[in-house]
Amino acid sequence: MRREPLAVVRPTARVLTVANFDAFLAAVVPASACAEARVVLDLRSLDFIDLFAMLGVAYLCGDLGDAGSCRVRLELGEDGACSFLPRAGFFDVLPASDLVEFDVPAARIEYLRLYHGANTGLLELTSISSSDAIAAVLGKFIGILRHRLKYRKDDAYDLAIMLSELCHNVIDHHPEPAAAAGVAAMQVHDGRAGRFVQVVVGDRGNGIRRTLAQNPAHSKLSSDVAAILRSVDLGVSEHAEVTRGNGLYHLRRLVAQHRGALHIRSGRGKVYYPVDRLQPLTFAVPWLGGTQFAIALPVKPG
Repeated sequence: MRREPLAVVRPTARVLTVANFDAFLAAVVPASACAEARVVLDLRSLDFIDLFAMLGVAYLCGDLGDAGSCRVRLELGEDGACSFLPRAGFFDVLPASDLVEFDVPAARIEYLRLYHGANTGLLELTSISSSDAIAAVLGKFIGILRHRLKYRKDDAYDLAIMLSELCHNVIDHHPEPAAAAGVAAMQVHDGRAGRFVQVVVGDRGNGIRRTLAQNPAHSKLSSDVAAILRSVDLGVSEHAEVTRGNGLYHLRRLVAQHRGALHIRSGRGKVYYPVDRLQPLTFAVPWLGGTQFAIALPVKPG
């Protein structure tokens, strides 16, 4: 009987976040390249996993399942950071595939779903395939900004308009939202530098470079990083009309205005806009389908 090649991949750090997710992904890619391989993603040693990394793992499983070249098993257990995955809605956005399996009992997932919506500082990983779903996301976002982070009403609503456009882009750019698997989530953290909210929006759609290429003016972008950098310029979009393409420009502007940080990841590129830095940091990263955003907004001084 022929045995499948087996590769076990574990994070090298005790945390998995937007900052080091791509290092983990880089270890998975060669392990999954062998035809008929079986890859085990062992996350049981983690002390912390943020919403961006959760979504990244879910989309990674979807990409591997879509490729059909290997079977994936998630080793999660019921302790440590992984115990939070069902509470955070991870299994609601994990793409269904016969090639992806995990070790968390279905009864535990169903039980922890009962707590969804109960935490005022958490929006679980949530599908944004309809306008009603996006409206619920925005309501949660405004509540967090106003009551947990002390934002003025006008500022909270300006940021909500920005988030609304980001979420609606998923629907507008992908006629079949279920295929794009658009997701939003947010969580309030109390870090060493103070309280902040992490907001994550992602999809498994065409990605920024392929989307912009529909406009002849942007059809020759050299890389995913170049496409991301172009996408945040005013008026850049897949459409030729000069009135389109303002969403990502305003996203970058508003995040900087409120002294926040922004990651934009698409395909094989990632661009990071830190606080107090004029020029972004750019990275060539392993392939992950679609586009993902991570926004960090700090609490206002009291």
